[in-house]
Amino acid sequence: MMWIGGGILGFLVLNRFRYQKKGGEPLRSWLRDPVIWAGLAFLVFLTIQWWNAGRYPFFHPFDKRWVFTPPPHPGLPWAVDRNDAAEMLRWFFPAWVLMLAFRYTRQPAILAKSVAWFLLVNAGILAAFGIVQQLSGTHNIFWITPLPEHFFASFGYDNHAASFFALFFAFSSGLLLQELSSPNTKLNGITKVHDRRRGAIFTAATCAVLCLVAMVLSLSRTGILLAVGLGGMALLVAARLYWGRISVAHRVTFVSASLMGAAILFFTVSTLGGPALSREAHKVTTNLDAREFLIGSAAKIWSAEPWFGVGGWGFRHYVSVFAAEEPGRKLSLGYANTHNDFMQFLCEFGVIGFGLMLVALLAYAWPMLRKIRRPLSPGLVMAIAGLLAVLLHSQIDLPFRSPAILYSWLAVVGIVNRLS
Repeated sequence: MMWIGGGILGFLVLNRFRYQKKGGEPLRSWLRDPVIWAGLAFLVFLTIQWWNAGRYPFFHPFDKRWVFTPPPHPGLPWAVDRNDAAEMLRWFFPAWVLMLAFRYTRQPAILAKSVAWFLLVNAGILAAFGIVQQLSGTHNIFWITPLPEHFFASFGYDNHAASFFALFFAFSSGLLLQELSSPNTKLNGITKVHDRRRGAIFTAATCAVLCLVAMVLSLSRTGILLAVGLGGMALLVAARLYWGRISVAHRVTFVSASLMGAAILFFTVSTLGGPALSREAHKVTTNLDAREFLIGSAAKIWSAEPWFGVGGWGFRHYVSVFAAEEPGRKLSLGYANTHNDFMQFLCEFGVIGFGLMLVALLAYAWPMLRKIRRPLSPGLVMAIAGLLAVLLHSQIDLPFRSPAILYSWLAVVGIVNRLS
């Protein structure tokens, strides 16, 4: 991804020079863009953390607690482990280039539409693969690597699958409603739809159904709640859009189909995921206690290193110190993350790093935020609902610790920015 990101960035810069020679906007306008300077400053910050990495835990004999050795260069941003810090660069450099690609392409509408359909079809294929893999009864992801916990499609963590398919269910539902609401589509009498639009409607509908089923089969509590919430929202938007334009018979059909779909989803959950959901229900109290401990530990870590944080993936090194001080507390695999992306980024990057990341993100999403103030098309309503669903999920879990979700979320923001 680093090489691909570097190639795209080089192409954008060369294209910008050519555009300037033809009398376009000066290249120096890039320097006024917060996505450019804040994003670049954040990458420099991550590079310093990587360069200054190297802290090792040891048991202090006088304080009788675990502490870490000083960083190689005190006073500068640092990280505990250099490989962990390098992974942050591998995540965020391509993310920054992706934002620039949407922001500075010469034909933004064409790029946005092309990427929208590419991502949509990709999500539908991935959902279909996950459904087949689930129905096969395998305990090996890709039928190759055994995993002890439930997985879906290519996601080893069920909540990552839930967030990913929730985003693309909302997005595909929005594109479906957008295509159906076009002027040359009639819902009463004879329906006249161009072949290309008919294909778009079929593709969007198929991907929406596949992503909805994938959300449920992730067997994530959050995924099932998102399936109910976003599915219900899609039905409400569709009803508001078409209820007054269709006959009584079509209204009865719409309600019947909605109830049938809900019944099919309930049957799917109860038969394929009943035992897994029962186990999840018994773990609710334990999970709440663990989340409280993890978020509290992240807050303590940040208060100890408020400006620069403890470096990428530093939380999983520091949380062991707090676990050792709490009698009876045992660490498990999920304790590597706070299960709150806001707190994790804050404690690992500090006020400076997290602040730079937020500035770049808000500047990138600003065109979308401005659209919220006026009436939106059905497609934009559902797309923004999907983005908000993932954002809310990140407050109780870790969707943005998955590069697939991070890049997809940024791509959908870029698409919404460019499409009306």
